[in-house]
Amino acid sequence: MKTFLPWLLAAAAASASAAPALGPNASGTYSCTYKLASPCSSGTASVELLEGKLQKVSFDSTYCKAPDNAGNRCTLRSARGGSDKWTESGNSVLIGFFDLRYPQADDEFKFILEADRLVLDFSDTQTFIKCGLGAELPERVLIVPADPQCRVEQ
Repeated sequence: MKTFLPWLLAAAAASASAAPALGPNASGTYSCTYKLASPCSSGTASVELLEGKLQKVSFDSTYCKAPDNAGNRCTLRSARGGSDKWTESGNSVLIGFFDLRYPQADDEFKFILEADRLVLDFSDTQTFIKCGLGAELPERVLIVPADPQCRVEQ
């Protein structure tokens, strides 16, 4: 019994620190925060899944050139069944934003469910309508379960 206890404790600690699976039945809310190289650029991302299907996505970011500059804020939120257009294809969802005042400035971004992470892909996003002139977005924001810090690709 004495030698069994350390093994049991080690096994329990290993399973508690393991990242949750993101397979086809993944459910829950996954979120993270990030800071960019600029002294005042930061953001948050959150994704809600139900049985492997995207339910809600939220992205909020602030970009500025200097700490004393209020900067530009970008907030993108969308939910299944809302007014945005969702186009599903395999493990990804293309989310389209529309603006009645500026139909020529329709915009989109992609959510991708990968085996070990959730990806918000902004590589084709313009953001003029949703984020304002001068706002910048990272190319991709990666949410890795069990890691409170987003990984950002620019």
